[in-house]
Amino acid sequence: SSSTSSLSLNSDGTDAPPAALLWPALFRALPAVARLEFLYVLMTDPPLRHALAAHFPLVTSLTLQFCRLPSFADFAALVDSFPALAELSLLYVGWADADAGDGAGTEAEAGSVIPRRSETEKGEMAGAGRRRLMRLTLGRDLDLETVVDWLVAEGLCAGLRSLSVCPASPADVLVLWDVLRATAPSLEELALD
Repeated sequence: SSSTSSLSLNSDGTDAPPAALLWPALFRALPAVARLEFLYVLMTDPPLRHALAAHFPLVTSLTLQFCRLPSFADFAALVDSFPALAELSLLYVGWADADAGDGAGTEAEAGSVIPRRSETEKGEMAGAGRRRLMRLTLGRDLDLETVVDWLVAEGLCAGLRSLSVCPASPADVLVLWDVLRATAPSLEELALD
């Protein structure tokens, strides 16, 4: 068993077949990873997304920077696949379905493709100590409204202690009120860049 606790993967922005074949084997060799970082990775390959979910149950920190997924539902499923996740950092993350039509995906579009948990399911997950983010970083070039709406609706911000956000517009600042209302009792650190 490996003692590696951190894994950072940097790609050239392509999902070439050799890389796609390498992911599952690499992940199997590193079962103790707690911190996972993806830089410039196109996460369009289903074996990559399935390998992540299957091989990293101990991941507590996930960073996606300059990454692209096929849809917001794939993004949500990726985040959802790490049961011990406590820190999430999203910088320049996007999904192809947001590019269709006028550019950014809306909350209505995201809600129509992402299964929402019932209040009972959310309570059971929280009671089991699962999926409570403690630290959240939301950078620029991110559909902040869709991400924040999903995080709040899923109850992921309920125990948040640290929040760092780079609002790109006045509308983004308004979106932050939802996070602040959801985290007010536990939030200890707030950074607006």
